[in-house]
Amino acid sequence: MTFLCSKQKTLLSVIIIQALILQTAELSAGTSSEWWFLVNAWSGKALSFNVMVSLILWLIFEIEDCDKEGMRKRLLGVLFVVCFACCSIATSLLVTIPITLALWGGLYLIRTKRWRGIINVCVCAIPVVACALPG
Repeated sequence: MTFLCSKQKTLLSVIIIQALILQTAELSAGTSSEWWFLVNAWSGKALSFNVMVSLILWLIFEIEDCDKEGMRKRLLGVLFVVCFACCSIATSLLVTIPITLALWGGLYLIRTKRWRGIINVCVCAIPVVACALPG
């Protein structure tokens, strides 16, 4: 794993997230409270949202490109801890993270055809789903 490649993947994930945010802001009404949350994407809880989702995307990209099974397991462990940390950052992440894992994890599984990896992706979503369930 080279650091240059990791930097490029990190920047790519940030650009993808920001493009999605700006596209959503363009389609929403300018008077809604959600519009301000999307346009002002780098402050307050929006910052934590953008950092965590970008980190999850970067980890999924790294897991996909990883050739060694031991390193892939370590990266999956980091992904699990990141998803667990999302439980204490913002309530909006309790809905966003499972959707992100389903979407990008599903695309990862389709591209790599590592079908046993679906269990790993589901295990990473368990902490967030457990926090989202009513107590």
